[in-house]
Amino acid sequence: MRVPPGNILWRVDDLQFRELRAADNPTTTGAEAPTLPGVPAEQMRMVQAYLAPVTAASGDRARELLAELLAGRGLIFRAAAGAPAYGLPNERAASVGQVTSEGLRPILLDASFHAGLAQCGIE
Repeated sequence: MRVPPGNILWRVDDLQFRELRAADNPTTTGAEAPTLPGVPAEQMRMVQAYLAPVTAASGDRARELLAELLAGRGLIFRAAAGAPAYGLPNERAASVGQVTSEGLRPILLDASFHAGLAQCGIE
């Protein structure tokens, strides 16, 4: 079973940490949105956001975060609340960055990052 990641803390270079909140996840709207009899639509939206397999941003928030990434050199991130909230202790919950043979390092926002964005038509 995959556990939803919840809120994410991330930082580009030496900028202040930001929090991506699961509650702000973009969700399905309209006819394809799940419903339950007697449950308000906003409550269903929150359930859908919190149970999503990813934590994401959209709209102006996504553009703001992407601008930071494009101007940056490195990214570190981690789950804001470690797995113990789900009853699964994890000693690596506070670890950030990319695991390398030299230890944890920021994820480089180098030419390969820019090439990946270009292939997705983002940059």
